[in-house]
Amino acid sequence: MRFLRRTVLSLLMAGVAFAARGQGTIVYRDPADIPVFGDAPIYYDFDLNADGVVDFQLRAVNGQFMAIPAGQNGVMALAETPPDLGGYVSALQAGDSISLSPIAPFQWMQGAEALQFGRYGPIFIECFNTGCYGYWQFHSGIAYMGVQFYIGSELHYGWVHLRVFSNGGYIQEWAYDTVAGQGILAGAVLEPSTWALLSLLMVVVVIRRINRVFSGLWSCIQSCSP
Repeated sequence: MRFLRRTVLSLLMAGVAFAARGQGTIVYRDPADIPVFGDAPIYYDFDLNADGVVDFQLRAVNGQFMAIPAGQNGVMALAETPPDLGGYVSALQAGDSISLSPIAPFQWMQGAEALQFGRYGPIFIECFNTGCYGYWQFHSGIAYMGVQFYIGSELHYGWVHLRVFSNGGYIQEWAYDTVAGQGILAGAVLEPSTWALLSLLMVVVVIRRINRVFSGLWSCIQSCSP
């Protein structure tokens, strides 16, 4: 019994060590909500990784709230069916995949390509006398925007959590993967390997407690035996 317990513990600790090697690649930011709205037009330069390079510009102009990718950076969005112009930023939910192959029917709109959405770029929401339009209104204005952006010459993926309303919104939190080309799940703040590490550690704790219980019972049996 003692040999079996030690063997199981050794295997679990080896799993913990293996999982630990792959963790810690997601950078997560949760500042105070950043307002991007007002009576006058608002232009917010958004630098996801704080390297001094603007990755996206969020604009709240004339009842439209939109995302403009800088350079070859991209926003996950859906273009209108030609000949109509315009398009809408995808309203992702927690757990949706953000990677090289976006969730259908969305596509990556990068830099100059965003011009096909018109001069304003991909839109979160736009409101007119006839009502408001955009995917975000179907989620109470709270969802995730999928993004791809360059750090140096390498492409990275991330998400931005926003609360959107008719004349702008708030940036609430965001995250990105520091491993180039590595996809991310909307809302993820820990790597899968980190969850594996935590799960293994919990199992180790449980087994150690069981071990103590059995050891105590065995000691009792030995001491109580005639």
